[in-house]
Amino acid sequence: MLESEIERRLKKLEDYGFDVLKLRTPANNGVMDRMILWPTYAPNPPTFIELKRPDAKLRKLQEEVSKKWKQRGCDVQPFCSTLDEVDALIHRLRMKAERQAQSNGNAYSEANDIHL
Repeated sequence: MLESEIERRLKKLEDYGFDVLKLRTPANNGVMDRMILWPTYAPNPPTFIELKRPDAKLRKLQEEVSKKWKQRGCDVQPFCSTLDEVDALIHRLRMKAERQAQSNGNAYSEANDIHL
């Protein structure tokens, strides 16, 4: 399985109002390669995640950056290297967004979201 297949699956979050952005930071090694912006019906700080092919692991610098960002209050998810892991992440984020929207008296509607 290729990282591009995992990336395509993660993009399914866009069907629920999330924006999935690929970060390119050549001057900042160790930065997670995806940023997920939450939908307007459930605002949260951005979620950061690293996508890897199944046999890969985070580099030491990526682990250090991840730890530092978590200490600063960022939502940094464990890296995903399989479609099952991506599906589990999608499910967790969707459920959190839906619970938050319900507690705020909001309901998900694609009309509330602007897709770039």
